[in-house]
Amino acid sequence: MNRIFLSLILLLVVDQAWARPEYAARLGVNNCQSCHYNPGGGGLRNPNGKFYGWRARQGVWDGEKKYWHIDLRMNGLYPNRATEANNGMALMSAVAGASLPIEKDGDKVRSQIVLAYDMGTVAANGPREGYLQFIPDETSVWTIGRFLAPFGLLTDEHRAFTRLQTKSTIYDFEMGGVYSKDLSERAHIDFALTTGFAQGGKFTGGTPTTPEQTSAVILNSRFSPSFYPGFLGLSYRNDQSLIVKDVQAVSAYSAISLERTRLFIPLHVLGEVVWAQGWNNQKYNAINMGQFIPGSDLALQAALEKSESLGMGAEANFEINPWWVLQYRYDRIALDQKFSGDVFQRHGVGFKHFFTATTNILVRYEKAESSVKEVPQESVRANKDSFYFILHAWL
Repeated sequence: MNRIFLSLILLLVVDQAWARPEYAARLGVNNCQSCHYNPGGGGLRNPNGKFYGWRARQGVWDGEKKYWHIDLRMNGLYPNRATEANNGMALMSAVAGASLPIEKDGDKVRSQIVLAYDMGTVAANGPREGYLQFIPDETSVWTIGRFLAPFGLLTDEHRAFTRLQTKSTIYDFEMGGVYSKDLSERAHIDFALTTGFAQGGKFTGGTPTTPEQTSAVILNSRFSPSFYPGFLGLSYRNDQSLIVKDVQAVSAYSAISLERTRLFIPLHVLGEVVWAQGWNNQKYNAINMGQFIPGSDLALQAALEKSESLGMGAEANFEINPWWVLQYRYDRIALDQKFSGDVFQRHGVGFKHFFTATTNILVRYEKAESSVKEVPQESVRANKDSFYFILHAWL
């Protein structure tokens, strides 16, 4: 019933906001699979998500495209001091994907294969999603394969400190299984068992005498109370191996749309707080931790390896009209809670402009700072002032 209710909403809504948690907050939906195939959100959009992403900005949605997908992103990063190779423009991602029904019951898909491949030049190009899904009824989905983990507030912001902190960006995949269930129209849960540490479906390392078998348990819940203009979420994950113990994280997050209040203000706000233990370890989170810790500082890496970190992120989007959105973003992280004054912070101010229903650009200026004395200002990406943009087109 709730799927039918959502479809009716999608047919009526013809204004602005983009394919991120603001959608769910605006419509009072708490299940990411209302618009995405992936249980944790992100990745390929299902027909509902495509239709809503298109809306009535321009032209008529072509329903023939509902089973195949193209997503192109070009980004630019221009630090005030370009002291490393990661500056300039790049083909961030060029994703081709398909959702292939295996079994249908009338017009309802009961099982399917979802595949995606990234031909971009940044991050982890190559295979992305690749999983089987079984949909026994309108309220539950089983997903088996390679997917984005249902942990925390997953958005397109792959540079968000909370996502880097726990290796849970839109480029970090898990291999395993997820059971997703709508308990009611206002409550949703995800339960995942994976190989852990977001290894992306690769075999783990180790030697014959020191094997490295890994695993993870991930729990996620989202609620949209009747009195709340959005949703609340809570996630927990615990990663283990024969060598590394007690790597865990907790995320508390929320999305609010003031347009659903009596104020009728077109302002949508996202917020997340993440506590993590052991995720600073360079062994399995080296690329992301390299945003904060210089690769040459082995002493600092060792000192933070088992520490508890606390990350925060917030984002506000004010819609001027269907084509222009003003944005403010804030990121903060303390890599060791024992030294809570040693933090990285970043403020970003900019806008998003839609050229067409499926083509847009995000432009933002970011002011970064660090109070970590061991990390000189502008020596790593997380404490560099930058001009940043992403050009995005999809079908």
